[in-house]
Amino acid sequence: MAYGDGFGAMALTSVSKKVWVALAGLGLCGFVSAHLAGNLVIFGPPDRYNEYSDFLHHSVLLLPSEVGLAALFVVHLTLAVWVELDNRAGRDQDYAEAHWAGSRTLASYTMLYSGLIVLAFVILHVYTLRLTPHPPDALGREDVRGAVLALFRRPGYVVWYVVAVCVLGLHLRHALQSALRTLGFHHPPAWKYVDGLSILFGCVIAAGYSSIPLWVCFGRPAP
Repeated sequence: MAYGDGFGAMALTSVSKKVWVALAGLGLCGFVSAHLAGNLVIFGPPDRYNEYSDFLHHSVLLLPSEVGLAALFVVHLTLAVWVELDNRAGRDQDYAEAHWAGSRTLASYTMLYSGLIVLAFVILHVYTLRLTPHPPDALGREDVRGAVLALFRRPGYVVWYVVAVCVLGLHLRHALQSALRTLGFHHPPAWKYVDGLSILFGCVIAAGYSSIPLWVCFGRPAP
């Protein structure tokens, strides 16, 4: 059988899909971390958050960054769903065995569903805080901080947001581990550290994002 024919081609395609899912996933992990670091500015002086937001909105890198981020989302989601459907149809047994190597977890069982919940959360969040115009602050800048405070003073939205970022943390807990396994970081002596890092990463992301709406809702910071 020639290389690239029949099962060989199918196996190569499967490997390629897994690698692209892993690379796009790591890129999104980087964005989620950087975005959290920026959002934590809201705990600083009241003027600092709008200053940070205004800097981002006027940066020449904003549009290329948003296009690149959208591309990462599309690649990651499309290929992840494709691989999952292949697995469920039983057309890729080798991948399924590798993917489920070791003990199963809640995170690994629910990757597709948690990913779709995260997608719905991102779409709503972007529409609410990025695409919706906000009134100006005292310095004439878009008052994004005021919009965030108003949004997170609605208990129903706070509950949704906290649940969604906890689902995000659960998704990232397995996603980081799975991406590193796909890219070759699966040697037994070091795997417990990779697994521990993945758990820590998911918990930090969930706790970090949850801290903002909980602080706004219960701490009632000054406008």
